[in-house]
Amino acid sequence: MSTIKQLHPGLPNYLQGKVFWVGRNYRTNSLSHIQGGNDVVVEYQDESVLGYDWIKMPSYYISKILSTRILGYGEDLKRISSIDAAELIKDDVKRIFARERSEDGVEIFEEVWNKDTEEMPWDALREYDQQRVA
Repeated sequence: MSTIKQLHPGLPNYLQGKVFWVGRNYRTNSLSHIQGGNDVVVEYQDESVLGYDWIKMPSYYISKILSTRILGYGEDLKRISSIDAAELIKDDVKRIFARERSEDGVEIFEEVWNKDTEEMPWDALREYDQQRVA
């Protein structure tokens, strides 16, 4: 893991410089080793803030990240009741931000999910994914 101390437009000021970028050596999906895609930043309830870059399908990726963090490796939050999954997620995660890498360098994070959101994080990010394709 590596820490990149830089400004990230769109993230709240208190998160600036606090993002800990997860290194590629921790990535199991081969697509995460190919440049391009999206950046996803997750702000957790324990005050940690993790960033993931080169993400091709944020909705799929966030499901894997949260399932592994909350339930353990090889588990899937989608296999438990949505009420239980939502409670577990909201106990662990404050907010999720995403941005698409662009050619022109204009890369502004947007909040795509927070603990007050009714839908699951992967559903919110699926909408984000679809907006990028449209």
